[in-house]
Amino acid sequence: MEEKEEGGISIGDIFRTIFSQKWLALIITAVITVVGTVGIYFYGSTKVDYSVSFVLQLPGSGDNSPAEYTYPDGELFYYTSMISAENLEIANSAIDENVDVATMLNRGDISITRIVNETETTSENIEIYELMYKITVKASYFKESDNAKIFLKKLAEIPAEYISGMNINYDYNITASQNALTYKDQLSELEKQVTRLQGVYDSLISTYGGDFTVKVGEEVKTLTTIKTETIDAYINSRIFPTLSNEAIKNGYVKDVTSAKERDVYEGQLFEKEQELERAQATLDLLLELKSQTGSVIYDEKLIEQSNKVQLLNQEIRYINKCLDAYKNSGTVNEEFAAKVRAVEAEVKKLTEDVKPIVSSVYATVTKVSYYMNTGIIEVSGGKSLVISFVLSFVAALVVAAIVAYIVGYYRLKKSRAVKAEVVVYPEAQLQLAAAKDDEEEEKEDK
Repeated sequence: MEEKEEGGISIGDIFRTIFSQKWLALIITAVITVVGTVGIYFYGSTKVDYSVSFVLQLPGSGDNSPAEYTYPDGELFYYTSMISAENLEIANSAIDENVDVATMLNRGDISITRIVNETETTSENIEIYELMYKITVKASYFKESDNAKIFLKKLAEIPAEYISGMNINYDYNITASQNALTYKDQLSELEKQVTRLQGVYDSLISTYGGDFTVKVGEEVKTLTTIKTETIDAYINSRIFPTLSNEAIKNGYVKDVTSAKERDVYEGQLFEKEQELERAQATLDLLLELKSQTGSVIYDEKLIEQSNKVQLLNQEIRYINKCLDAYKNSGTVNEEFAAKVRAVEAEVKKLTEDVKPIVSSVYATVTKVSYYMNTGIIEVSGGKSLVISFVLSFVAALVVAAIVAYIVGYYRLKKSRAVKAEVVVYPEAQLQLAAAKDDEEEEKEDK
């Protein structure tokens, strides 16, 4: 027995009514499915985003990605600069299509976020965090997803590429040594240069360990070995104090025609003579006090002050030797000058040698680690073609059923009304005629 709904309409009646308009329902379903699939798919494509997630490790930043960081060459880095107009153009040049990066940037269709996740807490209650960057861009800017992948990876690797190509200036004191007026000052600046190079190695060893290996020529050596064989060995040779003392004792000058160098020596002579005068006065006072009191408490001071006076007298004699070279129109000692030039050349070589070593260390420790260890971009938003079809088809069935039922219902109602007029009206006429006949018979009987 058919189940009846309230009002006397059965479910079967509903389906029969819809089925009576099957062609209309099929047409509506087909049209809505096609239009809906195309509309949802292409509209949804404007909402699709490509993104790449990665962890960035830079030299000196520890295991976490910094929000603000200073490159080893002193240049400031802030993570949002990875999607600057300049870097977007660099990424654009790496793909085989021309992306409108200006519009992308102006509309805010590309963004970068910094995600901080706490990974663990140590026994000392120190919280350790994992920092991840995520660059997201609208997919509509790219014809091919492969180009989007290359584009995003290029942006993610901008800091690493900068580090691998940066040219750090380690010329701390070489320029100053070349401008020095005297051998003493020149050798002092060169010694400072080597000492600062030693500090560069010490910093690398402190950060990455003395066993960190670097390829030098055809050999692979540790940082400790490189430092010991080069910088430390040169400092331990004591070449700088040796040459400096030789220049002072012999009164060697760099240029006997240089008025500036002569002025330096004259200024030094004046200062040393003033200092000697004060030191001698102090020594004379101590001697007088010692003579008056006979106390031994002055002995140590007398020895110290006497040595100071002797040293000053010695320095003044050396300065006068240098000045004699100008007074007597002497010549530069070429043998000594050659020694100093050789030292300068060696210091320059040590400086140049440190550059590729530091670059190698920085390139090794700089890492871009992609999420899930892949460089595959993530896709979010929008609808696939299959999903667009399914959604459109379901909606089309519902709409087609409703329309078909409404049309079928009204057509059926109209059809029943016509039949009622044709069949019921003659019967009613007969009934009225019969009723009149009955009335007439009743009147005749009366």
